[in-house]
Amino acid sequence: MKLKLNDIVRKIAKHNWKKYLLFCISIVFAVSMVGAFGILLFSSTVTNVLLVLGSTFTIALALYGVTVIGLVIFALYAHNIYVKYKMDEIGVFLSLGLKPSAVQRLMNREFCGLYGVSAAIGLLLALPLSFLSWSFLTLFVSTPETAFAIGWVGYVVAIAYAIIVACILLYKNSRIIRNIDVIQILKISTINETVKGAGFVPGVIGLICMPLGVVVFWMLSGMGNLSNSYSSLSGLGLVVSGIGLYFFIAYITSIGDFFKRFKRPYYLKN
Repeated sequence: MKLKLNDIVRKIAKHNWKKYLLFCISIVFAVSMVGAFGILLFSSTVTNVLLVLGSTFTIALALYGVTVIGLVIFALYAHNIYVKYKMDEIGVFLSLGLKPSAVQRLMNREFCGLYGVSAAIGLLLALPLSFLSWSFLTLFVSTPETAFAIGWVGYVVAIAYAIIVACILLYKNSRIIRNIDVIQILKISTINETVKGAGFVPGVIGLICMPLGVVVFWMLSGMGNLSNSYSSLSGLGLVVSGIGLYFFIAYITSIGDFFKRFKRPYYLKN
């Protein structure tokens, strides 16, 4: 019985669906978090209170920005794991004589399907998730002034996030296919995903810098009425917090090296 290329693709996808599920759940989580946070932050109920408090709304926006950046890094790492699972398939297609451009089209078609469905589910879950979160926060303070309201600006930000991340990951797919070789495919199963800046010391520094940057931003923003120079320097706190977030996440991604060194059978199995 002769198998067509599409039949091979479907059989491989059916065999590896559990591996793809991790990527899909990661995208659902990232998009829903961006959406739920944004819906709450930009709702009229919240903005009416925070705008009155002045710099508090700015701080909340800064925290939202740091969260979005962190979730972009999270999506990139989830994509790295997804590509690692795809290496065997890519090797099969290349060994069958397919050109890299043809393999890229197959990979992008499957990726767009998985990512599109996952992002759509994430956007749909953002609304009930934000409602449940607000209901929990106002469990003992239920008044007309604290009624739940949808911040559509935050929902638009979530849509933009999903589109931008999709473009970034599609670009990464094209680069991976162009630069891939058989030796890399053979080694990829025993090499942990590497992220620049990953390490124990940078991770600890990042853990300290995340809250420290927010505190510095809050303090300098509060001094804006006394000196404009303090207010202009407040952005440095966000930079420090963002850098700390990156190093902390980079350290988390290197946890596989720990298991590979001390529990190699466990690492290879999982």
